[in-house]
Amino acid sequence: MLKLTISIPNYNNEENIRRCLNSCKFLKLSQNDFEILIIDNASTDNSISIIQEFKSIFNNIRLIENEKNIGRIENWNRCIDHSKGKYLIFLFANDEIHEENNVAELLSIMDKNLNISISVSPFVVKHDNNEFLRLKLSNDKLKCSSLELIKKCIDRSIFPFGLLSLVFRTEEVKNSPMKFPVSLPGNTDQVFSTIHASKRKFILFNSKPQIRWNSTKKRHHFQINPDEPLNGHVEAHRMISEQINYPSQGKYLLSYYFIKSIYYLNKNRSKLMPFLKFVLSHMKNNISSFGIDPIFVKSIFKKIGNRSEYMYEFYLKEIINSCSTENLSD
Repeated sequence: MLKLTISIPNYNNEENIRRCLNSCKFLKLSQNDFEILIIDNASTDNSISIIQEFKSIFNNIRLIENEKNIGRIENWNRCIDHSKGKYLIFLFANDEIHEENNVAELLSIMDKNLNISISVSPFVVKHDNNEFLRLKLSNDKLKCSSLELIKKCIDRSIFPFGLLSLVFRTEEVKNSPMKFPVSLPGNTDQVFSTIHASKRKFILFNSKPQIRWNSTKKRHHFQINPDEPLNGHVEAHRMISEQINYPSQGKYLLSYYFIKSIYYLNKNRSKLMPFLKFVLSHMKNNISSFGIDPIFVKSIFKKIGNRSEYMYEFYLKEIINSCSTENLSD
């Protein structure tokens, strides 16, 4: 059986797909041990020709062409359905495998620790000529209690996992009825990943980046409706709580709203007023959700004088540190 599927959903990405495919050479695995699965969503540009060209470099490329465009999220689900590797990593056509990745090591750890659901690694954001390391939540390889962490995050209405730099167990996500929910376009990756993280006893946190996220103009990230994540946030909270059988009302929502408000104030002020209206509306019906969070208070004091990390990442680290963990580093 193949060790790994690198799954690339593609649509009209001729500008970036060459860079994306070329980066697969940084995986410290034999081409016989992994496949590069590309599900093309009826592209009308030169993507297919470029992919065919790369078959002479990577004999493990498997291309599936959709007859018609089935939508962004359904194409992600199709990636799951057609994956043949024991493990699965999503790599978007805008992005790259990072040259410092330790994917092979993560697969070995997950082989030896069957109680690990997913592995979570930081990623590098590249914007213009600058690079920033994001979501480095541990300095070591750390096993963290999955349900303990997820429940603490749900209490704060935080969904800590997207898709970048995550390793999934393919059969587990294939056989599960929980796929990417099409009804939540702004939160679909968070819901999917958080629920699958809960399937086994532990989550593996890793310190090395696996992916480079390139800030390209075509990214869906920059085209998303500002109201989309807000409208979907409450439903995402409900869906995750139901799936893990934890009826949380989000008793520490105030912490999340405070961090999000600061982010919008500094990064995107056009989204600040819609967000504050959303918060006020939510407060009217959920006043009990605005308790004082001791972990957040502790994070604020620790953050003073430390300007090298985003408050959100600092907060997440403190939540992880409050859970049961086991260090797997040598």
